[in-house]
Amino acid sequence: MIRQFSLLLLRPLVLRGVALAAAAAGVLALCVGLPGLRSGLEESSADPLWRLVVSRPHEQERRVVLVDIDENSLARVGAWPWPRERVAALVDALGRHGARAQVFDIAFPEARPGDAALAAAQARHPLHIGQLFALEPDAGRVGVLSGALDGFSCPASLQVAGGYVANTPQLAHGAGHITATHDTDGAVRRI
Repeated sequence: MIRQFSLLLLRPLVLRGVALAAAAAGVLALCVGLPGLRSGLEESSADPLWRLVVSRPHEQERRVVLVDIDENSLARVGAWPWPRERVAALVDALGRHGARAQVFDIAFPEARPGDAALAAAQARHPLHIGQLFALEPDAGRVGVLSGALDGFSCPASLQVAGGYVANTPQLAHGAGHITATHDTDGAVRRI
């Protein structure tokens, strides 16, 4: 009698477990079969979840949004590098959408037409453009370094950069830096 009662109690738990496993397997199969489904689910669930869990009505939003120049962007807009006027328009659009800071992990080392438009956009918005330090001892140097803070230096234990790719003088102010570490196979896996 007690055994039959125990089996009756366990049956709903077993059925729920089987149903949950079947649902998980179905979602996994759909995500593997339709790769766009996973990103669509992530995108559609992220904003409401963010608002529910993190946002507070009395606080300003502090979300970080990454804008990626991906294959779709390149197909729509054209091959990289884009004209500097197009990048300036992107900076202005991000500013109109409320971006309080813009950080580009892109360097603009050579002077090109449209530098004045991008410099003007940089003056209108908090735009920080990257400059890349190379740790190889014989690396070249291109562009103008900027952003050094008076009285501060890197700890002596850090490797000294042998070269850099910085920005054209017109875009040199407000730069941040990116230092990539190359693995033995030449790939960059850490910045």
